[in-house]
Amino acid sequence: ERVRVSVKNASLVLAGPVDPVYRRRLEPLFARTAPAVHWLGEVEQAEKWATFADANAFVMCSDSESFGTTVVEAMASGVPIVVTDTCPWEEVESVGCGYWIPQRSDAIAGALVRLLSDAAAATAMGDRGRAAARARYDWDSIARSMIEHYARAIAGARAGSRP
Repeated sequence: ERVRVSVKNASLVLAGPVDPVYRRRLEPLFARTAPAVHWLGEVEQAEKWATFADANAFVMCSDSESFGTTVVEAMASGVPIVVTDTCPWEEVESVGCGYWIPQRSDAIAGALVRLLSDAAAATAMGDRGRAAARARYDWDSIARSMIEHYARAIAGARAGSRP
């Protein structure tokens, strides 16, 4: 509702598995904006990437997320991100691909309105996210990082075994 005050045509897509009992508890919270809320449920790979391609923003708010692979997937897709500071994603803000904000509805809505109201800034954030995902999270980058870690460990072990 807060976002739609400023961005009239905004819609919310909820993707991923949701316990039916939990969903029934949540749905009344969306009663006034129900036509603009779309529950996809669990999505297959092709549908997931198509959903990212259609998205203007990605939001993750969680009390228990330890990493959040979907944040990396959104970054790789060039989607600007809003993630709450209850998730370990300060990097989103430090690389400039989105907002790392308090887990409060006003903060989430405010960040979304900023993204949805400034297409050029949102596009730039998405581009920075794509570059950051490629630099840090693609398989070649991960392999290089692992090689560096093992090389340091071996060098340290060799140095420690000398008299």
